[in-house]
Amino acid sequence: MSSDMIMTVRGAVAASAIKPGGILVHQRVLQKETTVVDMDIAAEDLMELREHPAEKGNLVLSNETRAYRELERLSLVQSNCVVDIHGRDERDVVRLKRMSEQLDLHILASTSLDDTTTSTDVSALAHQLVLDLQYGMDNTTIQASVIYQRTSLSPANPTILRAIAQGYVKPPPSVIPKDFIPCSICRLEFEPVVGEYFTKFEFVYCSTKCLRRHRVAGFGPVDQLQ
Repeated sequence: MSSDMIMTVRGAVAASAIKPGGILVHQRVLQKETTVVDMDIAAEDLMELREHPAEKGNLVLSNETRAYRELERLSLVQSNCVVDIHGRDERDVVRLKRMSEQLDLHILASTSLDDTTTSTDVSALAHQLVLDLQYGMDNTTIQASVIYQRTSLSPANPTILRAIAQGYVKPPPSVIPKDFIPCSICRLEFEPVVGEYFTKFEFVYCSTKCLRRHRVAGFGPVDQLQ
């Protein structure tokens, strides 16, 4: 994939397709459905959830209709791209793709490693990430766009950290687009490199040859030189 493309759950899209609102990162959009019901929290439970945020299904985000309505609001802030971060055991890339198609929204899915793994095989763990990033996740062709890893920093699992470093593939450097402008005399387009072209009044010259030609003509109307 070229450096000016972004991988989404619907496939690669041009970076220019992303609206000025940018990419909303670190969002939990939708996860696999569980036995815990994703429902509204009662007002009388809010104080308890301040102290125990993981109780009463407060962190469960499996309701597709609710997620759909929240993502609809992105259009109000000129944004059309969001990154979903869920662990390997929580993600639901099939439903993410369906929602992306329904909303015409660019969703970037994440991949990760099991943070409780006891494996010391760095290459095998890195291979899991590579498969998700380059081929597809969870028996689909939906590719991951980013690596999101939950891990304790005290102490961090060195095997997981090395696997992430090995699984990450640095993208090629971006190609800086070149803007070309036409020469007022020869009409040929050229790249305006500072110090290599000339201007006088409203005229632009690609070379000293064109500048000299116009000077000899007394800097008159350029249409008389054609």
